[in-house]
Amino acid sequence: MFFISFVQTGTFVLVGNTILEVGNMNMAYFLVLFSTACFANMLGLNISASFRNAVTIYILIPFLIIPQLLLSGVIVEFDKLNPGFSSDEYVPITGEVMASKWAYEALATEQFKSNNYEKHFFESDQKISENGFKISYLIPKLESKLNNIFAHVERGTQSQALENEIALCKTELELLEKTPGATPFYRLRNLTSSRYDSTSHHQTLNQLQILKKKYSKLKADALTERDVIYNDLVKEMGKAGLVELKRRNHNSNLAYLVTNREQLVKVHETNGRLIQKKDPIFLTPSSNFGNAHFYAPVKMLGGIEINTFLFNILVIWFMTASLYMTLYYDTLRKTLRFISNLFVKYY
Repeated sequence: MFFISFVQTGTFVLVGNTILEVGNMNMAYFLVLFSTACFANMLGLNISASFRNAVTIYILIPFLIIPQLLLSGVIVEFDKLNPGFSSDEYVPITGEVMASKWAYEALATEQFKSNNYEKHFFESDQKISENGFKISYLIPKLESKLNNIFAHVERGTQSQALENEIALCKTELELLEKTPGATPFYRLRNLTSSRYDSTSHHQTLNQLQILKKKYSKLKADALTERDVIYNDLVKEMGKAGLVELKRRNHNSNLAYLVTNREQLVKVHETNGRLIQKKDPIFLTPSSNFGNAHFYAPVKMLGGIEINTFLFNILVIWFMTASLYMTLYYDTLRKTLRFISNLFVKYY
């Protein structure tokens, strides 16, 4: 069955990518589709080995396929799910257990960042996005919150909402301190409802302004770096050649999706954090355990950056290997029999 899938996915990619003019992505598409097909083979074999009745299997098929479609991240956005099943910072568990999510995300991120056009600019674009977000959204949001906190402290207001705002600002300022080249917020220890005075407030705001200037410089450097790369490419292939390279490789609809342009709220406040919603494809995840937002360019595992394409394919094969073990040891059928016996015994 794996051999048949190898032939099917190989011919599908060769024909489909030729017709759709998907340039230089044949191997990436083949690896993802072949891996997903192998997972599907093992899932089907588990079902057929566990249920002897063909009617039961036919009834089960929609229950297996429809969630893979709905929870792949294509049709329903993960942060639009019911609050009990969604997450603003990471892909929720309902998405993580779907092989279709890992496959689609692998293809989307790889096609955007590694195509023959964007691969020249991705690192520069990432720096531009990262620093631009801090300049235009994160720091202004923190300044607004600090002004609001100071106004309430001056009036002597005491409330849980104020304490929550203070905790959020502390968390975000501590994270800013950890960014390369950032200076410590010396008055951060005074950010409490009883100790936040005028001196602490204005010094913190001044330090945020210094950081904003630093990020502006980094963004300007990244823009200059991008211009240099662009001019080098123009010298190498001519302006018309570069335009043609972009036309053949850059997908505007895909860029719209992975940069989340339809999202009006660029920074979302939830659970005592400010979560970036702008440009997920340029945002490095904060978790070191493989958790990440949708369309993350890399996954972090024990402090090591792993390309999303590679990481996701490994996850799909891990899921496939797990299904192989359940098939080999007949785990699913034995589990169903055990549950059935319990049901008969107690009911």
